[in-house]
Amino acid sequence: MQSTVESIYHRFRRLICIGCGRQVDIPIYCGNRFCPICGKPRTLRIRRKLTNFLSTYKLPARHSFKMVTLSVQNCEDLYEGVDYLITSFRRLRQRSYWKSVVDGGAFVIEIKGSPKNWHPHIHAIVSSRYLNWDKLSRDWNRCSGGLSCYISNCKRGQIVNYMLKYITKPSVNEVLIPDVANALYSKRLFQPFGSFHSAIGKLPKVPYACPKCGADHLEPVGTYEPWHATITKECTYVQHNSNSPPDNLLL
Repeated sequence: MQSTVESIYHRFRRLICIGCGRQVDIPIYCGNRFCPICGKPRTLRIRRKLTNFLSTYKLPARHSFKMVTLSVQNCEDLYEGVDYLITSFRRLRQRSYWKSVVDGGAFVIEIKGSPKNWHPHIHAIVSSRYLNWDKLSRDWNRCSGGLSCYISNCKRGQIVNYMLKYITKPSVNEVLIPDVANALYSKRLFQPFGSFHSAIGKLPKVPYACPKCGADHLEPVGTYEPWHATITKECTYVQHNSNSPPDNLLL
């Protein structure tokens, strides 16, 4: 059973710079993909990680970056449609042809359409040798029943903006955003696989640097209950209800 959504005030944690005492309010991720408050720092974090990764990633011999878009048939139930899309793409990555030509990549999910006629699809960046459209389309059809498969070349400098565009922008009418946000709740917005997964996981964490004094550490405000003081700001979108809300910092 999916939780309902409701308008809420956004939760923050207040931290203090140990160098100069500057206070920083950090939004606690609410789980809504299109939340304008916690979405910005999350997007910046993904941008930094992708940019650092691409600056060091070496393409294998005869490989290049390609954009691959994969669609399944339109569905009535969006939750089931998204799960089916992810499962189908996992099956595709296990096929012998995919393994023989693709080294790694990352994907995001975009949803278009309207109630009872949803159109979920995957946008992926891959490092691969020549991708034969006929073979890939045939395998995708066997894995998903979907016929739509689009392949194009992509320059290294285009990748970050290409991926972030589909992470942050809703592709449906504003009144349908709650439906899409709920369907994507708990789903990874940016999912690397293959060589991308291992390489991104090994990236060193970029330390925080206070823009005022340059100190590299923040501490919670307070002594005994530093993590319980909650700051609220009005959020114009919706949040997925949860008995145990996400509790991660987005620095």
